[in-house]
Amino acid sequence: RDRRSEGWTMAPAAKTPRRGYSTDETEEIYNALMFLANEFEEDNAPLQAVRCYEALCLKDLTLLPVPEARARVRLASLLLQYTDNVHRAKQHLETCMLLLKNVHGYEKLKCQTFSGLARCYRLFGRDVRMSWLNATTSGLDLARQAEKKYPGEREDWVTWQFHFMMDRADLYMVYCDFAAAERELAAGAALARETGMSEVAVAFALARLQRAIAQRG
Repeated sequence: RDRRSEGWTMAPAAKTPRRGYSTDETEEIYNALMFLANEFEEDNAPLQAVRCYEALCLKDLTLLPVPEARARVRLASLLLQYTDNVHRAKQHLETCMLLLKNVHGYEKLKCQTFSGLARCYRLFGRDVRMSWLNATTSGLDLARQAEKKYPGEREDWVTWQFHFMMDRADLYMVYCDFAAAERELAAGAALARETGMSEVAVAFALARLQRAIAQRG
């Protein structure tokens, strides 16, 4: 199994620190804060976890792109779930996109970033409709490519495709583009049948019913 697609690495190496931390010290700080953040999340203490992730994003530490992006994605997720600071979450996710732009692999980390951005853009409303659509489309395209690249992980990548298809359909529903929503939901239902995921097929069928009701209303 290729672990690169999951955005997982061993303890990250760091660039030459700017403010006196050695490479080993930076590595130890990163591992300690990531461990603490995970413990806080498991203990249902999200705000303490936020502080740990924020400490990793300070300029005092110079991390490689993937470790920094991983911390920022988790930070943005917590901000969206437990606070109303959507702008801050969006900034972290947009930074992730810049960090990962020239990094090969790590598709799941990138999908998490696209998903978080889509969530932010939805909360911002009509002014960023195209940004919302671009985030979901980019995520869907990436998941389709990764399905071919990692055939042993097909279920994971199909699940990501379902996620972005449903998100795109939701976008079309919000803007009353019922024909586009129906196309997206029909494609999702077909993929669910093809992959034998009956529960997902039911979810898409219910979404199609909701679309039909909304259109008549």
